[in-house]
Parts: sequence; structure tokens; C-alpha cells
Amino acid sequence: MPTSQPPALSVKVDVLIVGSGPIGAVFARELVNAQLKNREDLQILMVDVGPQDSFRIGEHKKNSVAVQKDISLFTNVVKGQLQPLSVPTGDNATRYIRNGQNPTQIASQNLALAAASRVVGGMGSHWTCCTPRQHENERLKEFKAVYDNYERAEKLFNTTTTAFDHSVRQHLIMHTLEKAFKDRPIQAMPLACRRNESPGNTNYVEWTCPATILDSGVRGHRDKLSDPKYSKVPPTRASGGDPITLNDKFEVWPNTQCVKLNLAEDKDKHVKVVSASLKHLLTNAVYNVTADKFVICAGAVLTPGILWNSGFTTTFDSLKPAYYVKQLGKNLTEQTMAFCQVKLWKEHVESVLTQAPEPDDSKKPDDSKKRPPIKDTNTTNKPKAGLPEGWGSFWNTRVPMYWSQGEDEKKRDDSWLALKTELKDKVAKHVETFKLDPLPFPADDPDPQCYYSFASSSDKPWHTQIHRDAFGYGQVPANIDQRRVVDLRWFGYTEESAGSYVSFSTDIHDEFGMPQPTFYFTEDTSKRQEDMRKDMVTVANRLGAIISKEDVHKNLPQGSALHICGTYKAGGHKTGNKDNSVVDEFGRMWNHHNVVLGGCGVIPKANACNPTLTAACFAIHAVEKMVKDLDQLAD
Repeated sequence: MPTSQPPALSVKVDVLIVGSGPIGAVFARELVNAQLKNREDLQILMVDVGPQDSFRIGEHKKNSVAVQKDISLFTNVVKGQLQPLSVPTGDNATRYIRNGQNPTQIASQNLALAAASRVVGGMGSHWTCCTPRQHENERLKEFKAVYDNYERAEKLFNTTTTAFDHSVRQHLIMHTLEKAFKDRPIQAMPLACRRNESPGNTNYVEWTCPATILDSGVRGHRDKLSDPKYSKVPPTRASGGDPITLNDKFEVWPNTQCVKLNLAEDKDKHVKVVSASLKHLLTNAVYNVTADKFVICAGAVLTPGILWNSGFTTTFDSLKPAYYVKQLGKNLTEQTMAFCQVKLWKEHVESVLTQAPEPDDSKKPDDSKKRPPIKDTNTTNKPKAGLPEGWGSFWNTRVPMYWSQGEDEKKRDDSWLALKTELKDKVAKHVETFKLDPLPFPADDPDPQCYYSFASSSDKPWHTQIHRDAFGYGQVPANIDQRRVVDLRWFGYTEESAGSYVSFSTDIHDEFGMPQPTFYFTEDTSKRQEDMRKDMVTVANRLGAIISKEDVHKNLPQGSALHICGTYKAGGHKTGNKDNSVVDEFGRMWNHHNVVLGGCGVIPKANACNPTLTAACFAIHAVEKMVKDLDQLAD
């Protein structure tokens, strides 16, 4: 039923943060931790259009014991939290406009799988947590001061390459690939996570998410900022006509939508952002929030959508020059993606056995009391040479290159021997205990997590992930043991193009009443993409038989990577200006320095690796400048 719109309630804070994903959490955590000279601790309000559906603020759904015992459960979690951004309706007779349906979207130009996560935690509630640093070829020299923040960002994200050192399959796969491709260094994947250090259970991993970022050593707070006590239902009335202020230095308002920023003339006749209009979706209460800084990090598409709804436009109007943002939504890049899964070859599996395998005698009747033999059901592309010879051969391996590079020269032989002994003992115990299990991998063996970095060899400019994880695709068939399955994900970059952008409609709105985004993106069909897919298949065939339903000769649908960048790109400190970028190197909008944009949308160059860590570097850089600006305002 229609309801009358109540008057807006006034709210006064120092900083408003729109968006509660990993980058919003970085802004909040760094601002709460900031040491200001001329003012007391800041009052920071974070809002998110989605609900808080976990105990901690911004929890990762993979931090569930059930999910960590069966990663396939995570597939439906991811599917349930991704809302498509633009869905072509196709037939002009059915121009539906609900739930992202967009009659103006041309299917061939769409990022079909581009999606938003409207939940407290955002994409951080289900992201892969792969946090590589950008390769030099993915960077721009003008942003050196930004990239200097990588170490700080890695600490915030708990980035590590050792959390899966005690995985049998991790070393089996890395050893296999090191032997197969000697000129191409295989590495443990840098992951944002922390393995449980409790002696009683080291199987559990805490994946980094907004909750863990908010909890990172916060100055002046005994409680962790992810504590649910900081999540509040917005007040529905103010006392005595005074603006609403926060009871704590930090609060999160779930189910609260930032509808737009409001602009007005200041005393010097300069048009600037003076407030933000918020709406609590459960009560329809509306708020007018004034702040010294407005931080918008609602994603690479929804962030420019908020600006568009605020009146900012890419069309110049001489009567409204302050609203002109030439590059808003432009410079859009998205990674291409190829994917397959393999079932490890029989020889690889048998190479870690600690007992002789049962012979495969299919002529004899089944003996339910004997361990079933390990079989290959598909040998079409099986290598004719280079597979392990003989069961248990893995345990004879000398120190591999990937291990020696990460260890002290004097200790690496001993450390490898100790690790190999530990892993062999685990396998032996499993084989002895579970006599009918055909696989030697313990049930709690951590999933493999390794990769080839971007440009790990000069003719392969793509980022790869060789691991086990669950997305909205690639579900393992029920008749295959997951311990024998490895995922291969290859990510390529797309050239920056003036023809790749997202625009917003003033006539069509999404399900939240915001301008409907429409994508204009041309699929990259260059030979580089073909070479990337061939490389993936080459690596896959060394490991096992490809079992994926996806066509390995085609990239996944556009938008599958969920790594859109550039839509409000940053300009460098020497060459950046309002004509070639949306924000400066500190994320401040040109001509509107009290508005700071965060997230992957600021990343100024096409890239192939996971961009979240780099986006965090930009956020840290932005906060350093914000603190100085806020201190000057207090003078």
C-alpha cells in the first residue's frame, strides 16, 4: 500500500561511508584508527542497502564449519547473494523492468553476469580472498605512492602464502606443475586468511572479510568493531529538533539506502555536496546526513549510479557546470575468464600412496572388503610421458624450487624433509584407518591453493588460479569425489576502450528505485584470449581429465570475474584532471573534494589479477589525505 513520505530527519556525523564491503571496512578501520591533531575521534556512520544476516558485521559465509567441511555448499550461497545488474528483455513486446530487467540493454554488449551483493559485507561475504599485488605491467608509475601501501593492505587482509603448506594435494599439484613446466614458476596463492592456531584444531580457516578488517587492532576500542552492538536500527525520531548523532564513534545501519548526494551553493557561491539522502527500507524513514566527508564505495557500478541519481552527468550544461563529470562510468574494464575442472590422473593420486594399490581386476567379482582401485574413466588427453612412475614416488622428491625460494638456504632441506614426513604420516594414518577409501587424501586435507602470477612468463599475460573453491558455476558432479577435483581459473585483461562504459537511465529504475545501469562492452576476441584458453587446457591436461561442463574453447560469459574497474578512475598526481578521470589519486572527486570514491572503480589501468588488494591501497592512500583535510577543517 502507498504510504506518505515522512519528513527527513537530520543526522550529523564526521564521515559517512556508503557500502560495507572490504573497501568500506578499510576506510572505517583506518579512520577509527587515525590520530587527529586538532579534533577528537571521528564519528563515523556506515550504511548498507542490504541486511545484516550474520552475527558479526560483515562475516564471510565461508567462515562456516559446515561449508569448510563441504565447499560445494558454498555454490548456492554465492548464487543467492548475487543480483544481476542488467538483464536484456529481448522481445520489445515484453519490456519488463523488474529485478534488473532492462529493455534498453543490447545483449551482445552486456556484462551478462555482472552482479551486486546487497548485504552487509557486500562482496566480502563470499569473495575468493585471492590478494596478489599487481604486476608492474598492470600499474601506472604515477601511482607509486599508492602501491607503497601494499604491505599495509596485506596486514589488514591477513594475506599469507603459507596457510595451505600442510595440504598434501597442494604439494602434489605444485610439484607436478614444476616438473612439467620448468621455465614457469608455480607459487602458493596469496590468500587473505588465517589458519586456526588452536592446537586442537588447525583445520579451520578464518577467511578475511569486512568483519576481520574491522577487528584489526582498533585503537581506543576494547570491543571489536564487528561486534553486533555497533549495528543499529536507525532512530525514527529526533529529540528537540536537534540533529541525530551517534551513540558510538562507529555505527552501521543495515537496510539503509543512500539515495543521492545533495548539492547547494556555499557562502562563496561555489556548488558543493552538502548532505546525503538516506532511506531506511524497513520503515521508510528518510534522513538528511551532513558530514565533513562522504565516502562512497558501493561497487564499481552502483557507486556511479548514486552519483548519477544525485544529478551528476556526462553531458555538459553551462547552467550546471558543477554537475559535469565527463568520465563518470567510462573507462570500464572487466577481466575475461576461462574455467575448467579436472579429475586428477590415477598416477598422480597413486604417487602419494603409502601402501601398494589394489590391482584393477574388473573380471573378478567385487570384493566389498577390499580397497577399491583408483581408476581413470577418461584418458582422451592423458599425457604419454611425464606422469609419476610407481606408487609412493612423491615421497622421494627432493626440495622443489617453489619451496626453496621461500625458505632459508640452511634450513630448507630440513624443513622440506620435516614437512614431507608430516604429510606422509597423515596419509599413512588415513590409509590405515579408512581401508575402503580408494583415495589416500585425508578427509580434512586442505584444498590446494596455488597459481601462476600475471606474466609469470613473458608470453602469458594472464593471472591464473589452480585451486578448489565454489562459485555460482562449476559444481562438482555428485559421482566424483571432490578430493580428486581441481579447479583452473584463468583471468585475462581487456584493452581500455572509449566504447566500454556503463550509463544510467533516468526513465528506467532498478528494484531499489535507482537509475538502471546499461552496459556497453565489446567482447575481447583477440588471439590473446584464445592463447589463454589453450594455456589453461595445456596445464589442465598435465593434472587430470577435464570434467567441466563449460566449453573450454570459449570464455565464460562477460562479467563472470566480478572484477569491474575504471568506472570512476583515478587521475595521477601529475597528469590527472577532470577531463581524463573522475577522482584524484586520493579518491576525491574533482571539484568536490569532500566526496571520496573507493573500490575497484578507481583503478586506472586494465588488469588481470584480483583487484581488491590494490583497491585497498587506494583506500589507505585516501584516508591519509582525508585525515589531513579533516584536521585542517578543525583549525
